Amino acid sequence: MRVAIITCCTILLMVSGVHGQFNKKMNADDYTELTTQSIQQKNYTAAIRYAKSGLANRSGDVDLLFLLGKAYMLRGNADSARPVLRRVVVNQPKYRDAYLLIINLEMQDKHPEEALCFADDALYYFPYDREFMLKKMAALDAGHDRKSADKWADGLYDRYYNDSSILRFYINYKLENARRYLKNGNIPRAHYNYDKVLEEDPVNKEAIDALYSLELRKSNKQAALDLTNRMLGTDPRSYTYLLQKVSLLEEMKRYAEALETLQLMQHYFPNTPKLQQLQQSLQMASGRFYMKQDPYLQFQSILSQSPANREAIDYTINLATSKGLYTDALAFENNALRHYPGDLNLLLKKEGTLESLHHYIQAATVAEDIFNRQSTIANKDRLVELTLQAGRQYQQDMNTDSALAAFKRVLTLEPNNLAALQYSANLLVARRQFKPALVLLDQAISSQPGNRDEWLFKKADILAQSGQVDDALAIAWQLVQRNPGNSAYNNFLVDQALTLGRQYMQSEDYDGAREVFRTALASDISNMDALNGMINLESAVHRYDSALYYANRALLVQPDDKNLLLKKAGVLESMQSFREAYVITSALYKRYPFSSKLRNTYLEQVLASGRYFNKMQQTDSALSEFSKVLALSPADSNALMYTINILNEKKAYDTALTLIDRGREHYPESEYFLLKKAVVLENKASYLDAFKAADSTAKLFPSLKNREYADYLRSRTFKNQVGMQFLYSVLDTGSQTSRANIATLQYLHYLSKGSIAARLNFAGRNTGTGLQMELESYYKHNPRYYSYANIGISNNIVFPQWKLGYSLFHNFAKGWEAELGARYLWFKQDQSGIFSIVGSGAKYFGDFWANLRYFLISSGNSSLYHAATLNIRQYLNDKTDYLSAAFGIGNSPDEFSRNFRLPANLGITTYSIGMGYAHTMQYRNTVSISGNWYNQQLTSGTFRNQYDIFFSFLRKF
Repeated sequence: MRVAIITCCTILLMVSGVHGQFNKKMNADDYTELTTQSIQQKNYTAAIRYAKSGLANRSGDVDLLFLLGKAYMLRGNADSARPVLRRVVVNQPKYRDAYLLIINLEMQDKHPEEALCFADDALYYFPYDREFMLKKMAALDAGHDRKSADKWADGLYDRYYNDSSILRFYINYKLENARRYLKNGNIPRAHYNYDKVLEEDPVNKEAIDALYSLELRKSNKQAALDLTNRMLGTDPRSYTYLLQKVSLLEEMKRYAEALETLQLMQHYFPNTPKLQQLQQSLQMASGRFYMKQDPYLQFQSILSQSPANREAIDYTINLATSKGLYTDALAFENNALRHYPGDLNLLLKKEGTLESLHHYIQAATVAEDIFNRQSTIANKDRLVELTLQAGRQYQQDMNTDSALAAFKRVLTLEPNNLAALQYSANLLVARRQFKPALVLLDQAISSQPGNRDEWLFKKADILAQSGQVDDALAIAWQLVQRNPGNSAYNNFLVDQALTLGRQYMQSEDYDGAREVFRTALASDISNMDALNGMINLESAVHRYDSALYYANRALLVQPDDKNLLLKKAGVLESMQSFREAYVITSALYKRYPFSSKLRNTYLEQVLASGRYFNKMQQTDSALSEFSKVLALSPADSNALMYTINILNEKKAYDTALTLIDRGREHYPESEYFLLKKAVVLENKASYLDAFKAADSTAKLFPSLKNREYADYLRSRTFKNQVGMQFLYSVLDTGSQTSRANIATLQYLHYLSKGSIAARLNFAGRNTGTGLQMELESYYKHNPRYYSYANIGISNNIVFPQWKLGYSLFHNFAKGWEAELGARYLWFKQDQSGIFSIVGSGAKYFGDFWANLRYFLISSGNSSLYHAATLNIRQYLNDKTDYLSAAFGIGNSPDEFSRNFRLPANLGITTYSIGMGYAHTMQYRNTVSISGNWYNQQLTSGTFRNQYDIFFSFLRKF
């Protein structure tokens, strides 16, 4: 008993130690970390290998897919990176970094149309994302879609006008456009773009200089002078612009201003010869001009002699004003007011002159002085008008605080002035001060009931800009109900419904999004944004029938729209209607043969169709689909893999090997194709070539699994096996203990359909040495049947003189096996033969195997005996090692350790129990140990115990 206990403990310790060796595995997170580190170290080849190994463990890991695509891109394999990154955004549509990477990839490869598609997809999930908006802007510009690019640039700046980087981008974009138009001779568009630059950067030197040249080309000297004065406003001492101003004033015959400006230059730049010469020529030109203007010159002469002459003052101011010489008139008015301060008539003239010069700020100041001196309704109206104009001028000069102060002054004079309310509200909205802007609008609404809807419309627009889209939508709904034919209200309702729908989509409130999209469609049945929203929404919640319905509705509006057709194909793909899907993408690819995105989408859908047929075990249809992929993309790794697997299953090994060689040519660093070559060669029974392929795999891609497979294939090249076995038996009757050991030498040769083995058994006893020679064979008739045969002969010491056995085995479905056979033993010393009929049933249950065997035994005295054994195995390590347990009743002719005592044992009640462990090393060396305990009832109250320990070592060569 002690021997049996020690044996069991030894076996358990061996199993736990061996089993623990094979449990260390790297998970997908470990591969993610290794891939990230390799990318940081710029070892992109290693990063690709780690990412692929991780994906073999967890194929749907989008982070690993993203890192694989990034590594491909950084290594310069754009064609390999592209499909991987597309899989990322398909599997995880909100993977922001993947969109950025694939857009950069398409722009880098000069595919602006593809980059634009991905930018639109990204903006759907990340609306108003500044980086994606800039990416879309770059794609539109690169694709030469000027109209859309201009519109998008304006929209981008309107949304992020407080962002200095966006402002710089916007100004640079407009300048680039202006240069392009100027170069192409499109003067109006160039002028427009330069004007846009000056709206945001009023003193941009390039824009002002360019516009100056354009205005001179059109002989618009006043506009050129205004531009020059704008630059002088930022740099009053600029020699260039002061000289330019003098030249313009001279050409405009405004000699007084020209001489005044020249005197200022001489003050700034004294002793400059050029300026002295210019003064002389300017004075001569002025003299010649004024000699022809007798009345004006005469009154000026009078004023030079008598500056306070009121009549001369009035005539001179009136003549200067009538000639459009407002600067001269203003100078005369200022001189006159020094003599007649506070004169209302002169103040009114100055107010008018300043207004004519568009100096509304100074004009408003004069109007305020007049109103304070004479508070008439007319003066109040003029003050309101000029203060509004001053506010607008402040607004144009980007002086928002002063503009708001001016409009506030107007509202103090006229609390319900609509223009001041609207201008103030617009400025507050531009400063993102929505609450005070809404207060002003509510004031306008209450004071103008006749224009209530117009102001409500404005309020809804501000609510929308402030992010209160639901409130804006509620107002829009009221406006549409009251004004059903108003297209502006209807369009606004649709826009806000779409905006709110996108917000709901982003927060995954699909029910809310569905309602607002339906509201938009109720107002505009053909609105493409709403239809697209419904398609995306229903697809997101897997209501593909509904998504297909809206896709068909959208195609009625735009039947040839590429993006809509792609969406429909995507919905059909989600419905697993792969063939219908790729019929669409195939037609699109024929229409756009240079679009890599369409090509890849078509290939992915045909591939998905093939996978579906393969899953449904329709392998011929699957092969047809995969062949379409390979016809267009001979190096498609997925199509190659699936085709190879199917051909392998169909036993078309040579064709499979040809495709494997193609895969290795295109993917020399791929573990799959090299390993698959070993598998196909194994199935072809070319074990030596299979071993070479598997050995190369294990060396290039070291792993325990690859090494074990190579070892297994090497074992299949062996045709012979030798072994040694030793049976240690102890018999204990209580009164005495004896041993009955048996040693065995074995040689086995493997045949194409089985094996044949020869054994020599030794049993040393005190009566002599027993020798037995056995021949044993297994033969496979076909996949269902195989035979077992055994014949033995001995010297009649210990062993039966003759031993014969045969069994026929049949394999059933689901792991069942049945056996029917016979055994015959001849014992010369007893002059008796024992014949047995044997039947058994066996079944695999996962890693377990169980076998129940029954013997019907007949001896020479015509008595019948019964024996049964139950064997159970638990396989470990891919079924190379196993634990076993055995239970028996009766005396079986197959019990090697006791069949020499079978004639005497048949009538004895016997029970047995045992367990064992077998371990195979490198699929070549097998070591096993087992222990059995037999308990026999010899007579009433008398028992005999037998303890067997069986050791075995086998080696293939």
